[in-house]
Amino acid sequence: MTKVLQIVNYYYPHIGGIETVAGYISKVLCDGYEQKIICANEVASSEDITDNGNETVHQQIGNVEVVKCASIVKVSSQSLSPTFGRELAKLMKGFKPDIVIFHYPNPFNAFFLKRYLRGKNFKLVVYWHLDITKQ
Repeated sequence: MTKVLQIVNYYYPHIGGIETVAGYISKVLCDGYEQKIICANEVASSEDITDNGNETVHQQIGNVEVVKCASIVKVSSQSLSPTFGRELAKLMKGFKPDIVIFHYPNPFNAFFLKRYLRGKNFKLVVYWHLDITKQ
């Protein structure tokens, strides 16, 4: 089974354009793909999920395991997480994705992803959602 890892700013129940696209991708890939998502944890809630942002949690949302990394501060609208690098390393080593889908702009997480690009053994798909202009 093909393994897909999405790297996104936030995920459900956080609502935003990038998160909506990531959700659509996970729904489309529900058959025949093993999926995981890694993102920052943000204060958000829905009927079934409440995220407080300050802890790293592993959640099952639909058929996707979502790793939400603790967020300690936002800089230029980007969450900084002290656990993101460690959690990404665990996924790259243990999950060994065949495809990595990186939702950009996400410069802090790009910093951690770049270490896996040299000699990579996965296909990289970059979704360029917008240019960072205000920050």
